[in-house]
Amino acid sequence: MVSAGSVRQWTSAGVSDWLKKLGLEQYVGSFVENDIDGEALLVMDEASLRDLGVTSLGHRRALLNDIFHLKELYGIPIEKGDWVPPGIDTEDDTSLQHVYARDQRIQWLEARVAQLSATMALLHDDLFALARVTGHTDAVHAPFDHGTSQSRRAAPPITLEGWYQPGASPVLAPDISPQMQRALSSTSATQMAPLCDALVALLQRRGMAHPSPRGKLDPSVTPDGTCVALLPAVFQLYQIRDDWRDYVLFATYGSTERCISYDERPLVVLYRVRESMPDTSLQLRPVSELDSPWTIAQRKLAAKWHSGAHAPPKHEALHQHAARMATAEATGLLTVHAFEALRGPLPSDTRVHGPMTTLPQEPVSYAVAIYPYESDRDDEFDVQAGDTFVVLSKAKGWWALRRDSAADGRGDVYLTNKDAAPEIWTGWVPAGCLLEIKRPLALLVDAPLSLSDTAWLAHMIEAPIPVDVVVSQGTAALALIEFASKDHAFSISANEPLRVFKRYNFWSYCIAEGPRSQRGWMPSWLISRRPNRSASGEVRRTPSQHLSSSVPPATLGAPGPSVTMSYSASPS
Repeated sequence: MVSAGSVRQWTSAGVSDWLKKLGLEQYVGSFVENDIDGEALLVMDEASLRDLGVTSLGHRRALLNDIFHLKELYGIPIEKGDWVPPGIDTEDDTSLQHVYARDQRIQWLEARVAQLSATMALLHDDLFALARVTGHTDAVHAPFDHGTSQSRRAAPPITLEGWYQPGASPVLAPDISPQMQRALSSTSATQMAPLCDALVALLQRRGMAHPSPRGKLDPSVTPDGTCVALLPAVFQLYQIRDDWRDYVLFATYGSTERCISYDERPLVVLYRVRESMPDTSLQLRPVSELDSPWTIAQRKLAAKWHSGAHAPPKHEALHQHAARMATAEATGLLTVHAFEALRGPLPSDTRVHGPMTTLPQEPVSYAVAIYPYESDRDDEFDVQAGDTFVVLSKAKGWWALRRDSAADGRGDVYLTNKDAAPEIWTGWVPAGCLLEIKRPLALLVDAPLSLSDTAWLAHMIEAPIPVDVVVSQGTAALALIEFASKDHAFSISANEPLRVFKRYNFWSYCIAEGPRSQRGWMPSWLISRRPNRSASGEVRRTPSQHLSSSVPPATLGAPGPSVTMSYSASPS
C-alpha cells in the first residue's frame, strides 16, 4: 500500500495536477489562490467546495467522490463525518445492520402511509356525505415553472403562474359552526351575496359600472346547492345570456386560490374557509383565462426565446436524443442506443458525466416527461413532453436522470466517433415535469423504433399507462362530464373513474382507471372531488339539462369566445 503520508505531502501544484486529471481545470485558479494543498484537500466537504466556487452539485459530488477514493488508495482512515459515496459501507457489519433497520423502517412507514391514505379517503367521503365541505387536499405536485432560478431549491408556493401548494389549504374542523349555520339559514339575498359579489366584480371588470339584479331568485335554489345549481341561478338573477359553463368559481384568500369543482357547494366551501380565514371571498373567472399546461408551456418557451434568455452552452448530449435504430457508422457526436457493439456490458473506459459520477447498480425507477422544460444550467437536460428517462437519484424537487431514448430502460450511450470510449451523460430535471413509473415505458406499450422523432414523442405522450405502474398512488377522482383534449388524443367519459397525479394552473394530470388507461391534462373544475358519490347515495348524477356532456370550446384548449357578459333585452 502507498504510504499514508503521500497525499498529505501534495503541494498546491499537486492538487492542481489532480484537478486537471479529473477534467475540472476550471477550478485550478480558485484552489491555488486559497493555497489548497494535500492536507486541506482531505478535509474538504460540500460547504468548503461551494466556498471555492464549485457551484455545480455534480462537480462537488465528483470531487468528494474522488477525495474518498484518494483516502482509500493511500490508506487514510475515514473519520466520522467524512463524506462517503452513497452505497459505500465503511463499517461493514454495523452499516449492514443500519441499512437493514432502515429498510425495515421504510417498509413500516410505507405500510402506515397506505393505511393513513385509505383512512383519509374514507373520512373524505364521510364528510361529503354529511355536506361538510373541506378545502382541497389532493397530494399532488405542480410542474416546474420555467422562471430562471439562481439556485436549486424546493418549488415555491402558489404564484400567478399556477403553482399549487396543497398544504396551503386551511385545516378545518368537521363540525359546522354557529356562524356558518346562520349564514346558510339567512334570507335569500344574504345567502347569495358572495356569489352575486363575484359576478358583479366580473361585470365591473368588463366595463359595467353599477350592475344590479334584474330578476328574481328561483325559490327552489338553496344555499347548499352545487355550482351546477347556483351559477345558473345567479346568471338568471342578473339576466346574463352567457353560458355559465364558460366560467369557474374560486375561493381566494390572500395569494392562495382554491378552484371549486362544478359538483361542489361554493357557499359551503366559502363559509367553511372563512372560519379560519375571514377575508376569503369568491371570484368568478372565464374558462378562457385558464390556459392548459400545453398552452402555457408554448407561451413561456416563446417568450424566453424572444427575450434572448437562452440556456448556457452545454454538451450536445444534454439536449440531443439517441438514435433508436442500430447505426453502422459513427461520425462526429452520435447518440446511440441500439449500437450493436454496446449491447453487452459497457467497456471499462466508459466515462460518466454530470451529477452522477458513478451509476447505481439498479435504477431507482423510470420516468416519462409530461411537461416540457428548457434548462437554465449546463448540468440539466432539456426536456420535451414524451421524453423518457432512467431515474438514478432524487433530491428535493429535482431528479438526476439518464436519458433513455428507446424507453427500454437501458439508457443512452454517447460516442464522439465509432472508435471513441463510450460516454454516459446524466443531468438534473425538475421532478414536477415527470411521471414516475415502475417499469420502462417501451415494456408497457407497443413502441416501434422505426417511428420518426416527432411521431415517437407523440406516441410516448399518449401511450396508455396503467395506474398500478405509476409509483405514486395519486388521488381518486371522477370525471363530471365527457372531455376530449384538443392538444392530444386524450378523452374521458362522464362518470369515468380517474387518478390525479399532478396539478398545474388548475388543470390536473389524470390517468383513467380501468383497461383504457388513457392519460393527459384535464380541467380540475370538471373533476369531482367526491369519487364515491354515487355509491354513497348522497349526490345524484348531474342532470343533463344542467351540465351537458359537451364541454365549452374554451375548456378544450381552443381560443375562448370574446366574453361580453350581455344582458337580456327584458326581464323574464
